[in-house]
Amino acid sequence: MGGLISTYLAAKYPEKVHALVLVSPFYDFTNPFSVIYQFSWGKDFANIVMGKIRKSTEEEKRNPASAFWYRDQYLAAVQNLSDLREFILGTDPFSKISSPTLLFYYYKNEKNQDVSASVSSMLNAFKKVNENGKANPLNKAVKVEFGNHVLFSKYMKSDKDLILKET
Repeated sequence: MGGLISTYLAAKYPEKVHALVLVSPFYDFTNPFSVIYQFSWGKDFANIVMGKIRKSTEEEKRNPASAFWYRDQYLAAVQNLSDLREFILGTDPFSKISSPTLLFYYYKNEKNQDVSASVSSMLNAFKKVNENGKANPLNKAVKVEFGNHVLFSKYMKSDKDLILKET
C-alpha cells in the first residue's frame, strides 16, 4: 500500500518528490475474486463466503518472520484497500510522474512471483510512467528472482545483494 500512496504523492506533488522507489507496489490484487469489493455488497458477500478473518496456517505461524507481522488478516480491510486503489488510479497518476522511478518486484517465473500484488500491474504501471512524455532517463525496473512480496526487510529472505547493487 505504501507504493500506491507514494505513486499518488509523486504525481500530485512532483516538485516535492525527488525520487520514487517502489518496492512491490500494490496496483492491483493477484486474486481475480477481489473485483467483488468494487460492488456495494462485495464486503458482505466476501464475509459470508470467506469469513471475517483469514487465519494464519500452522506453517505460517511457525515461520520466524511471523513474529514481526500480524498474520491473521481482517478481510474488511480489503474493502478499504480496494477503495484507496480505485481513488488513486482514478487520478491517472502514471501520466503525471516525472521523478526518477526505481521499481523492485519479485518474479522468478509464472509460478514463483509476488502473491500479494499483481506483478503484471506493476510492470504496466512502470510502462505508463515511461511513456508519459515526462519519463526520467534514470527510471529502472529491477526483477528480484529470490524473495517474496516483502523484499527489503531484514526478517525476510530475498536477494539483498542485488537490491543493494541496484540502489
